[in-house]
Amino acid sequence: MKKFFITTVMMLLSLGELWAQQISVSGSLQDGQTRTPLIGATVVLIPQRDTSQKLFGLTDAQGHFQIGNLTSGSYRLNISYLGYQSLQRTIAIEKNQSLNLGVLYLQPTKTMLQEVKVVGQVPPSQMKGDTVEYNAQAYKTNPNSTAEDLVGKMPGIIVNNDGSVTAHGETVQKVLVDGKPFFGNDPTTALRNLPAEIVDKVEVFDKMSDQAQFTGFDDGNTQKTINIVTRADRRNGQFGKLYAGYGTDSRYSLGGNINFFNGDRRISVIGMSNNVNQQNFAFQDLLGVTGGGGGFGGGGGGGYRGAGGIGNFLVGQQNGIVTTNSIGLNYSDDWGKKITVTGSYFFNTSHNNNQQTIDRTYFVSQNANQLYHENDLSSSTNYNHRFNLRMEYQINDKNSLIFTPSLNTQEYNSSSSVAGAYYTPDSVMISQTNTQHNSHNTGYNFSDNLLWRHAFNKKGRTLSVNLSTSLSEKNATNMLLANNSYFKDPSNIFDTTNQQSVLHSHTNQIGATLDYTEPIGQKSQLLLTYNTSYTTGESDKNTYQFDPIKQEYANLDTGLTNNYKSYYTANQFGASYRYRANNNLFFTAGLSYQIANLEGDRTFPMNTTIKRNFYNLLGNAMMRYKIGNTKNLRVFFRTSTNAPSISQLQDVVDNSNPLQLTTGNPNLQQETTQSLFVRYSAVNTDKNKMFFAFLGVQQTQNNITNATITATQDSVLAHGVILNKGSQLTYPVNLNGYWSIRSFATLGLPLKFMKSNLNLSGGINFSRTPGLVNNQKNYANNFGVTFPIVISSNISENLDFTLSYTPNYNIVKNSIQPNLNSNYFSNAAGARINWIFWKGFELDNNITYQKYSGLGETYDKPYLLWNISFGKHFFKQQNGELQLTVFDLLKQNRSINRNVTETYIENSTTSVLQQYFLLTFTYNLRNFKGVLPQQPPRDRMFMFPGIPPPGGGPPPGGGMMRPPDD
Repeated sequence: MKKFFITTVMMLLSLGELWAQQISVSGSLQDGQTRTPLIGATVVLIPQRDTSQKLFGLTDAQGHFQIGNLTSGSYRLNISYLGYQSLQRTIAIEKNQSLNLGVLYLQPTKTMLQEVKVVGQVPPSQMKGDTVEYNAQAYKTNPNSTAEDLVGKMPGIIVNNDGSVTAHGETVQKVLVDGKPFFGNDPTTALRNLPAEIVDKVEVFDKMSDQAQFTGFDDGNTQKTINIVTRADRRNGQFGKLYAGYGTDSRYSLGGNINFFNGDRRISVIGMSNNVNQQNFAFQDLLGVTGGGGGFGGGGGGGYRGAGGIGNFLVGQQNGIVTTNSIGLNYSDDWGKKITVTGSYFFNTSHNNNQQTIDRTYFVSQNANQLYHENDLSSSTNYNHRFNLRMEYQINDKNSLIFTPSLNTQEYNSSSSVAGAYYTPDSVMISQTNTQHNSHNTGYNFSDNLLWRHAFNKKGRTLSVNLSTSLSEKNATNMLLANNSYFKDPSNIFDTTNQQSVLHSHTNQIGATLDYTEPIGQKSQLLLTYNTSYTTGESDKNTYQFDPIKQEYANLDTGLTNNYKSYYTANQFGASYRYRANNNLFFTAGLSYQIANLEGDRTFPMNTTIKRNFYNLLGNAMMRYKIGNTKNLRVFFRTSTNAPSISQLQDVVDNSNPLQLTTGNPNLQQETTQSLFVRYSAVNTDKNKMFFAFLGVQQTQNNITNATITATQDSVLAHGVILNKGSQLTYPVNLNGYWSIRSFATLGLPLKFMKSNLNLSGGINFSRTPGLVNNQKNYANNFGVTFPIVISSNISENLDFTLSYTPNYNIVKNSIQPNLNSNYFSNAAGARINWIFWKGFELDNNITYQKYSGLGETYDKPYLLWNISFGKHFFKQQNGELQLTVFDLLKQNRSINRNVTETYIENSTTSVLQQYFLLTFTYNLRNFKGVLPQQPPRDRMFMFPGIPPPGGGPPPGGGMMRPPDD
């Protein structure tokens, strides 16, 4: 693979010289009155010799535009911008000579909306460097649609049922509004609380860290990001909606959002309360306090990767029947000319009731399996607070500071009743347990980053320092009452466990990264980097057995008690070189050396110290190849490390399920992962076609995976813990052989005969996960193929439909039992039709069909979920609506999941909402005051000329002015 990668890069480098001389048209666009740049204006070039061809461009943050790949001749230039009079002129391009039009001016219209003339057809999308930009005007939605509805129509963007968003094959982690954070890292809240009508453009790009944006060297800390660019005439006013509904079975839903926009000052308030499973909270709101602590991270690819990150705590939206109450506040403003502030607060409380059924097939040996069946009835209540802040301070034209703290706190209480049993393949019961759990958990995560950036007088010479802190803590009190039965010859064994465990765990980390860049000639730049981190963790678990005489939990169980401390130190030195062959071809390569030390100290029940030293050479490379104005190819390669978490290291037995014991492994080593990512984008603005492709390959050495032992006879573990015959013990181990391949491609094109858009997608995924099954190595191979098809209407605002079909086929093979057939197939079809007709009446149908094959008779039953609503819009502006909704009209709703691991295959079902009727009144607030006079743009920190940062997207906010030439 490495030889192929190097060969490909060298070929592209040699081919790049063929594009060194290109003819282009460039210029700048400004407001004719205020002389300020106009951002995001549409620029169209039409060759006079062939008017069917159109070349599109957009102005950037400074109002600049450039259209390349031109030939000599006469062109018609059309420039349009919302709220301004269009500009038209004829230009001539001489042979082999580019043309700079200088500064062009557009005059504002007196009536901003009515008199705007859009010249030519609005292109659905544009390529701007590494950013794909969609024009919202090209996608028609209902008048009261949200930004989530809008982006779901765009090629390459998928809104999943749980509210998460996938763009070009990767999960969207952040949503910005006009380049600024909106409710922290919560894409769901941002998209669901912004109306589609305020959106002008949607930008999709890989956002680099603030430090990487400044240096222009990708450090590997990228996030798939959507930036919502609002319409100029929607940036001054108040808008939002309020709704309240009540229905059968005491179902209710009420809430709303109000936004106050006044130029740069923006305040948004959201709130909701319902018991119909509308969950408006992000991953950060569920710290997973019922699980273990986070990992220590590591490093790689020329950049520092934070340790103990919150990502290791997180769980998705909850299954079951959920009652949610939440309120949130987002604030954004410029404090004078030097300070930009964005911040958000979010409070959420949720109560969950869930009934779950689990069926697992465990691999015991090459010729034997063991079946497990579980019924789980649980109830939980969650409270959490989330704070996010970002402050950018431009000290002067050479220095700036960015401060980004965040805090998440959580309280989680739960109770559950579990009945679980092991069976032989012949359905003979081996063992069973009936348990009652009660737990009380609290926790918090705090992190902050302080970044200082300095630009020297010499272009391309910069210095930046990032300081980071991360603190997390978890406290838990768990009660367990279990009645266990073990069926053995010649006699059966019955026992009872009545215990209380108290856990206190915390992880603290400090880190620093120093980057220095130096230009080498006109086309090259060198980056020298050093990063360091120090992480400490402690986990103290005490378990007490119930004393029937004292009637309290007084007897310390030393076998289930443990105190463990860990210390992880990482130092990394590296250098990267970047070369610009021409305006279309960039290449970066780097190498770093990491020295890491991991120390573990167990102080109870006995003293033990383990030390590990790790030495790694970590390589990284990046190539960006821009093929004209319409195609873009990016290739990334990087190596990173990841140290085990304290919960994986602490060797204390967890017997919360007496049939499935788990413990840690203090002998773990850190992982080393090599990743290759290829992203390709192509946009044909003339035919309104778009194509996106993504390929990701990962290979991990010393992969932290699981080893499972199924006891064939009664055994005694360390410190006297008994593992009964038929029960299991699972613990983490390091194994080589992990591979993951992900691919995804989307083709978007118009269906002119039905005024709709067609999105054809396809994905092929493969993973090979090693594991140990009774000390035998097993590879779980999972091969999946999917081909989603989506047709979305573009007829009018009054008729909106989306049709979809997604087949998935999965081939599951385990090396320990290659003849076991675990393949399965799923069909998912959907139809959403919304029709607004006579005098404001509205009919909405949302139908989902799901069918599985290969899961077994219990799980292969198809179901059809049909939700229908009928409403009437009224008031003068049609901003009020009364709507009657029927959820699950056919009473077929179900929830089915399959999970494949290195040690078992699992099918499960969870509780779902049943049929109910809901009558809802909604009021939409719209009070816009027109276009504000544009303010001069904030100065941006300079980048090395001709080498924009490869992350694409909006320029970093609050940066500084380009320093003068020497």
